[in-house]
Amino acid sequence: MPEWSEYDDEVAALAKRILANDSTASSSSAAAFRARAHELEQAVQQEQERESFVEEQQAQAVPAPSGRVKDEL
Repeated sequence: MPEWSEYDDEVAALAKRILANDSTASSSSAAAFRARAHELEQAVQQEQERESFVEEQQAQAVPAPSGRVKDEL
């Protein structure tokens, strides 16, 4: 979904701002936040790969029958 790319960019930008501005955060909190951000990035990447795969498969799909019955005799 195209809007997911925009959402992912916003999440990544927010994560960077929070990590850059929050110098009082403990290292374990920052590490947990980075791990979660990484998981979200992976999920978005997997979704994009899945969409790409589906599009490729649809492009290679055999066209639907025209509705005519083939005479076998």
